[in-house]
Amino acid sequence: MSIWDRVARGSIALSIGSIVSLVIASIGSIIIARTLGPENYGLIPVIMIAPNMLMALSDLGISTAITRYAPMRGYGNPYIVTGVAIKAATGLLASLALALTAGYVAEALGRPYVEPYIRLVAVLVVANSIVSAVTSALIGLGSYFTSAVIQASLTTLRVIVGAGLVVAGLSVLGAVLGHVIAWSALALVSLALLLYHVGLSGRPSLRIAREMLAYSTPLYLPGLLGIPLGQLYYSILARVASNWDLGNLGVAGNLMTVIGSVGGAISTSLLSSFPLLLGDRDGLSKAVEKSIVYTALIMPAMAGGVIVLAEPLLLTLYGHSYSMSPLYASLTALGVMLAPLGSYVWGAYMASIGRTDVLLKAGILGALTGIPIYITLTLTTGVIGYIIAGIIDSLIVTTYLLTVASNNGVHVDLRTTFKMITPTIIALTTATPALLIPEDPLVRWILAPLTYILTLAIVTPVIAGSEVLSEIAMALGRAGFIGSLIALAINIDVRVAEKIWGSEGKRS
Repeated sequence: MSIWDRVARGSIALSIGSIVSLVIASIGSIIIARTLGPENYGLIPVIMIAPNMLMALSDLGISTAITRYAPMRGYGNPYIVTGVAIKAATGLLASLALALTAGYVAEALGRPYVEPYIRLVAVLVVANSIVSAVTSALIGLGSYFTSAVIQASLTTLRVIVGAGLVVAGLSVLGAVLGHVIAWSALALVSLALLLYHVGLSGRPSLRIAREMLAYSTPLYLPGLLGIPLGQLYYSILARVASNWDLGNLGVAGNLMTVIGSVGGAISTSLLSSFPLLLGDRDGLSKAVEKSIVYTALIMPAMAGGVIVLAEPLLLTLYGHSYSMSPLYASLTALGVMLAPLGSYVWGAYMASIGRTDVLLKAGILGALTGIPIYITLTLTTGVIGYIIAGIIDSLIVTTYLLTVASNNGVHVDLRTTFKMITPTIIALTTATPALLIPEDPLVRWILAPLTYILTLAIVTPVIAGSEVLSEIAMALGRAGFIGSLIALAINIDVRVAEKIWGSEGKRS
């Protein structure tokens, strides 16, 4: 399997897994929320604050290390086993700590009566550590579909058990048990799957543990720094924005999770594929350059679709009281336009070549620049400034990583990569008049999206070049049923566009 086959297969499988999980989780949250009512439903996120925080804090960056080392020849077994052992040990210690301090945590949350629930959900931390370690290993080994199935199965089981127990009358306890039972069951299943793929020949090694921790610690520190900074930025926003504004921002974020799922799937697939090219400097450099070209074409096109559909979709699903959510979603989608600079690639590339020190410096740079930018823009322009601050901070960090990579010998033709977003810009410009027409369901749901899609389909083969689209289609065609359907659509689009422009047999 070539690197592009791996990336295509992984991106599709992991994207589908994430999107299916999001849909199932949304259905479950609606059932549970309607059954419990606002007061009881509001307790669930409060109960989950501590375990969610400990899940992030106990990772130590080991998940990324496992994915990076798993596909490398000469590594595999001992690195996977050692990584899983580290994750399980830190998760177990964090779970025990939470169980022992549940009373103090409940008091700190101002709700001492949730102590039994917090003690119960403490098991989620170790279960999450095991599941995330195993899925990281499976992704590194190229078992993307299995990892996606684990993710979707986890959400499905949680919803079925949690919603079922809530409807049966167990109230908040039923929802909490849904989480506990699902995570515990999937932890056991995940370990069984890992044993099937890897076997029992490997043993944890202190030498390998030290090597993995030396690699992962620079990845962990920016995340550790980001937790309080994220809370600081949001607390500043909460002081200047109304609850109505925050609600609109939350709804906009729900729509952007789809884009985030696809982008995350691509980045993860690249992380599990780039290590296969270590030792081939030119091959890796070319793979990185192509990855930026492909993501610069795909991700902005998806973001443009979000901009076109944001208003009819969000207002239909959530109601017209969320009138600002389409604007917030559209502004957030503009951040995806950084793809030509490599925003979806540099993290995977630096982690693959072992330059986690660069990622540490990038995280520190993001914090140093983010603090004044977030504070200034949020205090002066509220939610819009908060969104723009995030885009500016990402631009600074991405530019830094691009500069380091260029100095490291990676060639990026910015003229070519930025050319890839031109079809999206043209399609958005063409669809804008329809978006400005006074509200009309026919226009919002049909005319504007159809104009955007048709324009994008017609101009992309000419501007991006049929060679690029053919390369993408070839990789997708070997990535299973869904990939074959997408590849078929791309090939048909290329032929139709060539006939329209009279360029059959030519190549851009």
